[in-house]
Amino acid sequence: MAKTIRERRRVWLWLCGLIAAPLLIIFVNAVAVDSETRPAAPRDGGKLIDTGLVKANVKVQGTGPPILLIHGFAAAIDWWDAIAAVLAADHRLIMIDLIGHGGTGAPLSDYSIERQAAIAGKVLDNLGVDRVAVIGHSMGGDVATALTQHRPDRIDHLILIDSPPLP
Repeated sequence: MAKTIRERRRVWLWLCGLIAAPLLIIFVNAVAVDSETRPAAPRDGGKLIDTGLVKANVKVQGTGPPILLIHGFAAAIDWWDAIAAVLAADHRLIMIDLIGHGGTGAPLSDYSIERQAAIAGKVLDNLGVDRVAVIGHSMGGDVATALTQHRPDRIDHLILIDSPPLP
C-alpha cells in the first residue's frame, strides 16, 4: 500500500511539473515581451508624425477625397498594398501603423483602442484633414469605431472589414 501511495505521489508531482513548466515559460515570455520597447522608425514608405502621444508611421499617397486606412492586429500599413494603388488613383490615402505595429513606436504600456483612436485623430489634425472616410480592418475597425465615437463631426463614412461587433 505504501508503495502505491509513493507511486501516486510521484505521478502527481510529475504531472504538476508537466503543467507548471509550460506555464512558467509562458509567464517569462510575457514579462520579456511586455518589457520591450521600440522607438518609432519610418518604414514601408511612411514618414513619422509626432502626435504628442507617440510618433506614428504614416504613409500618404494619392489625391482627392481622403480615406484613412487602419490595419488590424499584427499587421502594418503594408497590409493595404494590394488595394492602395487602385484607391489612390482618385483618393488621398492615409495609412497609419497602430501603436507597436510597423514603424510606429512600441511603448511600454497603453495600447488601448481609445489611445489608438486619439493618435489617428492627431494624425488627421497634423495632415489638415477635416473630414474623412475611415476603413478599419479587424482591430483597426475597433479603432475606427472609437475614432468615430470620439470625433463624429469629421467622419464621412465608416467601413468595417472583419471587425467584431461591439456591445
